[in-house]
Amino acid sequence: MSLYVCSLAHTLSIGQSQSVIKRISYTNPYAIRKTFFFASSHQELLQFQHSKMEFQPNEKKFINFTLLPAFNVSPVTDIIVLINNEQDTNEDAYCIRVTYTDPNVPT
Repeated sequence: MSLYVCSLAHTLSIGQSQSVIKRISYTNPYAIRKTFFFASSHQELLQFQHSKMEFQPNEKKFINFTLLPAFNVSPVTDIIVLINNEQDTNEDAYCIRVTYTDPNVPT
């Protein structure tokens, strides 16, 4: 996977064995209707409710996702959320830094 510049960073603390539903906002920066596709650098840790969404011009929507239970991961894991256009070109990237709080997570 290539390196991406994250425009936003989020930090979360969760238990290793928890599933947590979260959302982040995204605004279509264009004055035309666009479809965006979502991908994750760690598909085993983050699942999107919808892998693609249509946006009206300059419309803001929430990208809903679930952080899945994590096993054999480092105590602090960075997950990159990729926002791509219809040509699969990266439009934006968000970084979600997850700190696992369970005492049995390897250090």
